[in-house]
Amino acid sequence: MRKNLTIKDIADLANVSPSAVSIALNDRKGISDETRTRILSIIDRVGYIPNQQARRLLLKYTNNIGILYEKEKSPLTHWFLFEIISPAVTRCEELGYNFLFSSIQNTEQFNIPDIVKNRDVDGLIILGELKTSIITELLRYGFPVVLVDEHMRTKDAYAVEADYEQGAELAVSYLIGRGHTRIAYIGENNTGKYGKQTLSGYRKALEKHHLDTPMSLVRLEARDAKEETAYACMEQILSSSPLPTAVFCAADIYSIGAMRVVKKRGLKVPDDISVAGMDNIILGSYVEPALTTVKYHKEQMGNAAIETLVNIIKGVYDGPKKLIFHGELVERNSVKSLR
Repeated sequence: MRKNLTIKDIADLANVSPSAVSIALNDRKGISDETRTRILSIIDRVGYIPNQQARRLLLKYTNNIGILYEKEKSPLTHWFLFEIISPAVTRCEELGYNFLFSSIQNTEQFNIPDIVKNRDVDGLIILGELKTSIITELLRYGFPVVLVDEHMRTKDAYAVEADYEQGAELAVSYLIGRGHTRIAYIGENNTGKYGKQTLSGYRKALEKHHLDTPMSLVRLEARDAKEETAYACMEQILSSSPLPTAVFCAADIYSIGAMRVVKKRGLKVPDDISVAGMDNIILGSYVEPALTTVKYHKEQMGNAAIETLVNIIKGVYDGPKKLIFHGELVERNSVKSLR
């Protein structure tokens, strides 16, 4: 048996290109069944074991997946993104790929990360709502790309998304069903897609039940998944009169900030004001009282993103461009029934 055979040696023996050998080794589409059988038969006969480094150099595969995120929103500190990407790391390893993390400034003046410029990855997972100009520039490099939690802005890109409008409508409808008619809202500026979706879901639920809310109870200054920004919003809401009986927050971390203000004012959740959130981050089950929220299957979202990207890299993906995950209500102790 020959020693130190290369992928090019196998290609010569089978009278095919090195890329055809790679296709056969990775069980991808692109060659006939007859060619595949001939290649695999030769591999079995000569006892070929692929040298991964040589294979990468020859075929320009790295077995790396890039995880690109906004500089100010690391998935290691942003709860919702962390709970998506954490199980995705495990799934990535199971599929034989490594993760390379890199950040990018989410401004008009941005620098493309080295892992992209140097082509150190086979594909990219892009987390969050980066500017359209950045995504357009990244797509120009020709890598397979899957957007995660990008809020359905880029029409022709592959994406894994949560339906925040549906989730917000579900939460507010639940509050209405428990007898609440004066419901405040804490969310983000509606110039972004996330803010637009959650505010739209809030308003849809109110309109369906012929309810209205004064603008003093609608606060759009929460931002960047920072609890203190929601804290300031809730202080403004509690300065109004009469007080709301419930508040819906567009993220659980905002709900936690709102609950702190209620307690600081000497009021009780949910006896005086009910609070509902959205995301079902792990902190929500540990606050007191435990937070009623809308759950998205974040583990499934992370796994779907990785599996979609890997299948695109291999040339075998045949699913939809947009994988949309809907929310489910999680009832805990932060909402009181008024009926």
